[in-house]
Amino acid sequence: MKGKKSATRWFIRPRDKHTSDCIAQMLGTSATMEDVPVGKNKKFPMWEVVEYFIIDFVEKSRSSGYKFESYRWREGEAKAERWPFGQPKKIAQTREVKRIKKELAKKQKT
Repeated sequence: MKGKKSATRWFIRPRDKHTSDCIAQMLGTSATMEDVPVGKNKKFPMWEVVEYFIIDFVEKSRSSGYKFESYRWREGEAKAERWPFGQPKKIAQTREVKRIKKELAKKQKT
């Protein structure tokens, strides 16, 4: 039997004033920024949003050049963690590249 699913909160941390202003406009007047813990004695002001807002914002940022980071904060955890929505994996971390490196290492040994 699987355990109870914990609640997850999503946040966007704007990296410049333009991005922050655009997020504020999209969310409306009822939205406020919150200081969110991301490390030991480290907090950043962020907008709390729903997951779908981040996905949509990632798409808009490709053409508008918004600068931001997205974070996920699970219930019961002491801090939020950075969550890379829509960002491409580093090429060195892809399965195909790892597989080829492994094959090359085997060939070099023989």
